[in-house]
Amino acid sequence: MNYNKDETKISVIITTRNRRYEAARALRSVFAQTVAADEIIIVDDGSVDGTREYIASLHLGTYQYFYNTTAKGTGSSRNTGIRAAKGDLIAFLDSDNEWDSRKLERFRQAAAADQNADLFCSRYRQHREFSTVILPEPVSGRTLTVREELSLHNPAEASATMYRREFLEKLHGFSETDGIDLDRDLLRRAVEMMDVNIHKIDDVLSENWVMYDCLSERGGRYLQEWEKLPRTGQSVAEMEKKNYALGFTAGAFDLFHIGHLNLLRRCGEQCDRLMVGVMTDEFIEHQKGRKPFVPLAERMEIVQSVRYVDEVVPVDFHNTVKPDAWTLYHFDVCFSGDDHAHEEGFQREQRRLRELGSDMVFFPYTKQTCSTKIKSLIDQKLV
Repeated sequence: MNYNKDETKISVIITTRNRRYEAARALRSVFAQTVAADEIIIVDDGSVDGTREYIASLHLGTYQYFYNTTAKGTGSSRNTGIRAAKGDLIAFLDSDNEWDSRKLERFRQAAAADQNADLFCSRYRQHREFSTVILPEPVSGRTLTVREELSLHNPAEASATMYRREFLEKLHGFSETDGIDLDRDLLRRAVEMMDVNIHKIDDVLSENWVMYDCLSERGGRYLQEWEKLPRTGQSVAEMEKKNYALGFTAGAFDLFHIGHLNLLRRCGEQCDRLMVGVMTDEFIEHQKGRKPFVPLAERMEIVQSVRYVDEVVPVDFHNTVKPDAWTLYHFDVCFSGDDHAHEEGFQREQRRLRELGSDMVFFPYTKQTCSTKIKSLIDQKLV
């Protein structure tokens, strides 16, 4: 398709939900561009963590802010941004990602040089838990069609892509069905309707951070499971149903480290809501014979900021025993590290919780990193 426009305007759309710090990082990367966006739109999908107020307090620059009073999903939020945008070119940025400062400059140059392109995409650096990869990975041999590429990978990840507005409007925007890979779905629908022209930029211009609540990370699995539906008869909601409604775990969470994060992530993956108990300073001193390095209020704030956590409560002498905690919170399961799995006290608590209709589940303990080891090194003045 020939768009034949000598001058184009770029609208940037950032979508977010309960990611105030990440959203601020993403927004900073937009304001840091060597060539400025013509407008910036933030669509907040019902955040309850103070995202709007936090970003406003930073005084980063001018933007429009749209707030969904109820969560509608990533596709709907992107479409809200498209309807509000005035630009001929639309660049999306999911709030868990950020841009290289040259991104809009390179994309604007590409759009001016290639009037036939429907969309423009660069490569991006994807940061996973223990590795970093540059995507899309190059394919050796002959040049693939868009349809062939879609069977191998996602050639146009949203945060690394800029679309012609007319292209998006022909497709009526992104799907608003929850639980699918939105970027690939958009291109799949496009290749059924038209010849799609993608202008590829070989530079790495986006840093994508895999967050475990994000649609992009879940999308591939959702898509694989969706393709199985005719055989299994399961709905997406059934496949995503978690094992428990309310989960509970407790700990000191002093000198917060990767072991704590691993535990909270595993807990969050198993339940719809996760409540975390944080031991008081007095209780830690009683139990361990020393005060924590980090005071209770700060430890609770750190834990509350973890995205897998829904609620944080203090734990002291009256609710440290898990059945006692159950009488207060009525959780469906209590999670603990498996370093306690064979202790008689924990086994006794597990039996009692089962009698109450709850349960206790043990997760692998991150042995290479723990607060006790860190404190020992501090005591030895080795760190």
